[in-house]
Amino acid sequence: MLAVSMFALMIFLLLAGLPVAIVLGVVSTTWVIMAGSSIQMIASRMYAGIDLFVLMAIPFFILAGEIMNHCGITDRLIKFVNFVIGRVRGGLAQANIYASMLFAGITGAAVADVAALGSIFIPAMEKQGYTRKFSATITAVSSIIGPIIPPSIIVVIYGSVTGVSIGTLFAACVIPGVMVGLGMSAYVALVSKKKNFPKSDEPFEVKAHMLRLFRKKKISPNQMSPLK
Repeated sequence: MLAVSMFALMIFLLLAGLPVAIVLGVVSTTWVIMAGSSIQMIASRMYAGIDLFVLMAIPFFILAGEIMNHCGITDRLIKFVNFVIGRVRGGLAQANIYASMLFAGITGAAVADVAALGSIFIPAMEKQGYTRKFSATITAVSSIIGPIIPPSIIVVIYGSVTGVSIGTLFAACVIPGVMVGLGMSAYVALVSKKKNFPKSDEPFEVKAHMLRLFRKKKISPNQMSPLK
């Protein structure tokens, strides 16, 4: 009967529009009180849930991503991917996907991927004739690779909660993450051919442009041709 009451309370609070986190906290606290347990058990269980050494990896992943962004590594990754793949049909869309795959190894979070790449790729794609809807969709969809390819914050949390080896989970996520990226790339290739999306006709001259590719300079949407 208690379980039914708690379930009904949870549904009522969710329908009332309360955030899920608050609903879970209210239901859990009510369960403890009605079950006759000590209220101190809530604080004890909360502390025990976060008292895991492996969870320290999460803030350090975020810190590493911020350091790399401020050092210009993100800009260099975007330049490199756009230099390599930007000459095919729909090159900027393809570069968007592969940049997300590389960026996944920096932050491991989809939101960080969108924030870092979207401000560069979306305006650049619009300027080359892509629709805003298509540009935003490619950026948002490719960002889901971030939590798949290691290091992934979600994988760390899952492993810490379930007791599964983090290293094993990381190894298991590499191939699915790459396959997701390649599947998106294949779809973009088909759509680009059908809608005749633009491509660059610039020659692929590695010696002439490799030094310029990695020079220390902030990227703007106007610099997203493969050789700039």
